[in-house]
Amino acid sequence: MGEEYNFDFLETQAKRYNISNHEIFIIMINLFGIASDEVNCSRVRFKLYFTHSDIEQFFAVSVNTSNTPFFLESNKLWYDQKVIGIIYHFEEDTCTNSYFRRNKTALTLNSNCRSTCSGCEFCGTYSLIPDDLYNLNNYTRLKDYLLECIYSVNQKDFSKIKYVTVVSGCFCNEFELLKHLIQLYEVLESLEFSGIIGYLGFQLQTYDELSLLIKKIPFFDYIFTLECFEQRDTLLKTKKMWILKRFSLFYRRQSR
Repeated sequence: MGEEYNFDFLETQAKRYNISNHEIFIIMINLFGIASDEVNCSRVRFKLYFTHSDIEQFFAVSVNTSNTPFFLESNKLWYDQKVIGIIYHFEEDTCTNSYFRRNKTALTLNSNCRSTCSGCEFCGTYSLIPDDLYNLNNYTRLKDYLLECIYSVNQKDFSKIKYVTVVSGCFCNEFELLKHLIQLYEVLESLEFSGIIGYLGFQLQTYDELSLLIKKIPFFDYIFTLECFEQRDTLLKTKKMWILKRFSLFYRRQSR
């Protein structure tokens, strides 16, 4: 990594954009990922406690896949030959397992098998090994798995959970996604859940299906990421390329 990525660079950018050094670090770590001689996988997630502050931040980033100024060694994250933070709750980010966030009030649910994903060219997780154990495609299997999740955090039901997000683009078609989301709501309702169900993906694409979900699920969030700003026609699958235009149409029709 070139000499420009040092503490002088950090101070310059912080002053230029009128934000803190920690915010610059957060942007850079997400952009560049980290390097380490101690990690044998290509993507990880962890919490970073910045030194000399009370700031704690969650990250899910690639490892050893790009030239980065950040180096992990013995749970310490280095930048420009100085330790900038301590890492804990470090684990492989497989994009198959599910996990809690927001002080165990939100569940990220990877509820479908990765072997059905065809992947985008830039995706940092597409090369990860599929794990079809997470194909939760029927009511009983889904309920058993959700109970396993909630028991793991010493709770008896989902009454204290405020948000459950399905994070997967691995459904065969829109109908299968729709069926899964409605089934998820039915299972969660039986487990005393009254919060928000979110879907992060791109396979929900028609107005009729979105309208049906809104009618079936009282509190529903549709979430998607921009992925990239340039070369979208090259890097993204066709369905992802025009989702922004389609979503704006959804919004206009639903607002009437």
